[in-house]
Amino acid sequence: MTGTDSSAAPISPLAIPPHARTLVLFGGSFDPPHLAHTSLPALVSAALGPDAAVVYIPAARSPHKDAPGTPAHHRLAMLRLALHGGPGLIWTDELDRTPPGGASYTVDTVRRARHVLDAAGQAHVGLRLLFGADQALAFHRWKQPHDILQLAQPLVLLRAPATDAQRLLESLARSGEWSTREMDLWRRGTHTAAGLAQLPHASTDVRAAAAAGANLAGMVSPAVAQYIAEHGLYRASAKNADSH
Repeated sequence: MTGTDSSAAPISPLAIPPHARTLVLFGGSFDPPHLAHTSLPALVSAALGPDAAVVYIPAARSPHKDAPGTPAHHRLAMLRLALHGGPGLIWTDELDRTPPGGASYTVDTVRRARHVLDAAGQAHVGLRLLFGADQALAFHRWKQPHDILQLAQPLVLLRAPATDAQRLLESLARSGEWSTREMDLWRRGTHTAAGLAQLPHASTDVRAAAAAGANLAGMVSPAVAQYIAEHGLYRASAKNADSH
């Protein structure tokens, strides 16, 4: 990252539920947040137990993506609408600490989350990192991936191109990137999440549908659909519309 070292910026407040024994960190652009995103807290609770809480972390800009995407204030507003009245926390630390146009890194986020827990006397609360199987296959290219695994055990959602847990684990082992202990973490994380079903829609599908003027029912919540319409988001002719 160029410019100011955002990893040293003040850490944004993170509300820790009293019942939580595990925080499941789930980062993404949420551009826009769709029904698969909002279904995750219930699915994670079913897989890990009621003492697991999902923390949504909207990203400033993925270091793996060049496109700026929708402005952060829109993405955050839609995420708040999508989660309103339901389970799931939002932690804005990546947005708050990253300079405009800068990239945010998962290893910094996980370290900062661990610091918040330890400083609050919550050292007993564990961290898990939730992401898709496609990202698991590229995880060795992330910044300091071994450090991430030491701090937050992976929780992997099976999805194309990796829809079979055994094949995913075989691919990870063949890569030669992971120690025996790390492969055990992958094995346990993939097995735990194997039952987490994903809805078929992705954010790219929602953006395409919105650009075509299609009905977004069944893809996003009514409140998010209304927000997209009111602000003219994702229209082919509105790349820079309402970006202030």
